[in-house]
Amino acid sequence: MRVFIDFMVVAVILGLVSCKSASTMQGTDVIAKTRISQSKIVVSLRNSSDQIMVFPGVRADYIELLVDNQWERLPYTSCECGVPCSPAIPQTVKSGATMEFFWDMYARVCNGTEPIETLQTKGSYRIKFDYQLLDKGMIVKSSSIWVKFDLPI
Repeated sequence: MRVFIDFMVVAVILGLVSCKSASTMQGTDVIAKTRISQSKIVVSLRNSSDQIMVFPGVRADYIELLVDNQWERLPYTSCECGVPCSPAIPQTVKSGATMEFFWDMYARVCNGTEPIETLQTKGSYRIKFDYQLLDKGMIVKSSSIWVKFDLPI
Protein backbone atom coordinates (compact mmCIF):
# COMPACT_ATOMS: atom_id res chain seq x y z
CA MET A 1 0.00 0.00 0.00
CA ARG A 2 2.86 2.43 0.87
CA VAL A 3 4.43 1.86 -2.57
CA PHE A 4 1.11 2.76 -4.24
CA ILE A 5 0.84 6.00 -2.22
CA ASP A 6 4.46 6.92 -3.05
CA PHE A 7 3.76 6.23 -6.73
CA MET A 8 0.66 8.46 -6.66
CA VAL A 9 2.57 11.32 -5.00
CA VAL A 10 5.31 11.13 -7.66
CA ALA A 11 2.68 10.99 -10.43
CA VAL A 12 0.93 14.11 -9.11
CA ILE A 13 4.22 16.01 -8.81
CA LEU A 14 5.27 15.04 -12.34
CA GLY A 15 1.85 16.08 -13.62
CA LEU A 16 2.17 19.52 -12.06
CA VAL A 17 5.70 20.05 -13.38
CA SER A 18 4.81 19.14 -16.96
CA CYS A 19 1.82 21.49 -17.42
CA LYS A 20 2.06 24.06 -20.21
CA SER A 21 0.38 27.31 -21.26
CA ALA A 22 -3.43 27.32 -21.47
CA SER A 23 -3.45 24.23 -19.34
CA THR A 24 -5.20 22.73 -16.36
CA MET A 25 -3.37 21.71 -13.19
CA GLN A 26 -4.94 19.91 -10.29
CA GLY A 27 -3.69 19.81 -6.73
CA THR A 28 -5.47 18.12 -3.86
CA ASP A 29 -7.64 21.17 -3.12
CA VAL A 30 -7.32 23.46 -6.15
CA ILE A 31 -7.83 23.11 -9.89
CA ALA A 32 -5.89 25.82 -11.72
CA LYS A 33 -6.40 26.83 -15.35
CA THR A 34 -4.24 29.33 -17.20
CA ARG A 35 -4.84 31.20 -20.42
CA ILE A 36 -3.62 34.30 -22.22
CA SER A 37 -6.35 36.86 -22.78
CA GLN A 38 -5.89 40.42 -24.09
CA SER A 39 -2.18 40.63 -23.20
CA LYS A 40 -2.76 39.22 -19.71
CA ILE A 41 -2.24 35.91 -18.03
CA VAL A 42 -5.49 34.77 -16.46
CA VAL A 43 -5.24 32.16 -13.73
CA SER A 44 -8.54 30.58 -12.65
CA LEU A 45 -8.39 28.82 -9.29
CA ARG A 46 -11.30 26.50 -8.48
CA ASN A 47 -11.83 25.22 -4.97
CA SER A 48 -12.13 21.45 -5.42
CA SER A 49 -12.27 20.77 -1.68
CA ASP A 50 -15.47 20.50 0.35
CA GLN A 51 -14.40 23.38 2.62
CA ILE A 52 -14.17 27.15 2.35
CA MET A 53 -10.85 28.24 0.84
CA VAL A 54 -9.15 31.54 1.65
CA PHE A 55 -6.33 33.07 -0.37
CA PRO A 56 -4.85 35.41 2.27
CA GLY A 57 -3.10 37.81 -0.10
CA VAL A 58 -3.54 37.33 -3.83
CA ARG A 59 -0.95 39.45 -5.62
CA ALA A 60 1.60 38.76 -8.30
CA ASP A 61 4.38 39.11 -5.74
CA TYR A 62 5.82 35.66 -6.24
CA ILE A 63 6.42 35.04 -9.92
CA GLU A 64 9.35 32.98 -11.13
CA LEU A 65 10.97 32.46 -14.54
CA LEU A 66 12.82 29.29 -15.53
CA VAL A 67 16.39 30.26 -16.47
CA ASP A 68 18.97 27.56 -17.26
CA ASN A 69 16.81 24.90 -15.56
CA GLN A 70 16.54 26.94 -12.34
CA TRP A 71 13.61 29.02 -11.12
CA GLU A 72 14.50 32.69 -10.56
CA ARG A 73 12.16 35.11 -8.83
CA LEU A 74 11.11 38.05 -10.99
CA PRO A 75 11.51 41.47 -9.43
CA TYR A 76 7.95 42.56 -8.86
CA THR A 77 5.81 44.87 -6.80
CA SER A 78 2.06 45.24 -7.12
CA CYS A 79 2.12 48.44 -5.04
CA GLU A 80 2.32 52.02 -6.22
CA CYS A 81 5.84 53.40 -6.09
CA GLY A 82 6.62 55.86 -3.32
CA VAL A 83 3.72 54.92 -1.05
CA PRO A 84 3.31 52.07 1.45
CA CYS A 85 1.56 48.95 0.17
CA SER A 86 -2.00 48.55 1.31
CA PRO A 87 -2.70 45.17 2.90
CA ALA A 88 -3.81 42.47 0.50
CA ILE A 89 -7.50 41.68 0.68
CA PRO A 90 -8.14 37.99 1.41
CA GLN A 91 -10.24 36.22 -1.23
CA THR A 92 -12.75 33.65 0.03
CA VAL A 93 -13.82 30.90 -2.36
CA LYS A 94 -16.64 28.51 -1.52
CA SER A 95 -16.44 24.82 -2.40
CA GLY A 96 -16.81 24.41 -6.17
CA ALA A 97 -16.44 28.17 -6.83
CA THR A 98 -13.68 29.87 -8.83
CA MET A 99 -11.67 33.06 -8.47
CA GLU A 100 -9.52 34.65 -11.15
CA PHE A 101 -6.14 36.30 -10.93
CA PHE A 102 -4.71 38.54 -13.67
CA TRP A 103 -1.04 39.31 -14.43
CA ASP A 104 -0.18 41.89 -17.10
CA MET A 105 3.11 40.10 -17.93
CA TYR A 106 5.35 42.88 -16.59
CA ALA A 107 8.17 42.60 -14.10
CA ARG A 108 7.87 45.79 -12.04
CA VAL A 109 10.16 47.45 -9.49
CA CYS A 110 10.33 50.94 -8.06
CA ASN A 111 13.06 53.51 -8.55
CA GLY A 112 11.96 55.96 -5.91
CA THR A 113 8.49 57.06 -6.99
CA GLU A 114 8.87 55.85 -10.59
CA PRO A 115 8.11 52.28 -11.69
CA ILE A 116 10.53 50.42 -13.93
CA GLU A 117 8.57 47.89 -15.99
CA THR A 118 9.85 45.13 -18.25
CA LEU A 119 7.45 43.16 -20.46
CA GLN A 120 8.08 39.46 -20.04
CA THR A 121 8.33 37.36 -23.19
CA LYS A 122 8.80 33.76 -24.24
CA GLY A 123 9.60 31.41 -21.40
CA SER A 124 8.32 29.15 -18.64
CA TYR A 125 6.84 30.89 -15.61
CA ARG A 126 5.16 29.97 -12.37
CA ILE A 127 3.15 31.91 -9.78
CA LYS A 128 2.76 30.83 -6.17
CA PHE A 129 -0.64 31.01 -4.51
CA ASP A 130 -0.92 30.40 -0.77
CA TYR A 131 -4.28 29.26 0.59
CA GLN A 132 -6.01 28.02 3.71
CA LEU A 133 -8.96 25.69 4.18
CA LEU A 134 -11.51 26.58 6.85
CA ASP A 135 -13.92 24.41 8.78
CA LYS A 136 -16.39 26.29 10.99
CA GLY A 137 -14.19 29.38 10.76
CA MET A 138 -11.04 27.58 11.92
CA ILE A 139 -7.99 26.98 9.71
CA VAL A 140 -7.64 23.23 9.15
CA LYS A 141 -4.98 23.37 6.44
CA SER A 142 -2.45 25.87 5.05
CA SER A 143 -0.83 25.08 1.72
CA SER A 144 0.39 26.49 -1.60
CA ILE A 145 0.03 25.70 -5.27
CA TRP A 146 2.50 26.70 -7.97
CA VAL A 147 0.71 27.45 -11.24
CA LYS A 148 3.03 26.94 -14.19
CA PHE A 149 2.58 28.24 -17.74
CA ASP A 150 4.56 29.09 -20.87
CA LEU A 151 4.54 32.38 -22.76
CA PRO A 152 4.87 31.60 -26.46
CA ILE A 153 5.86 35.16 -27.47
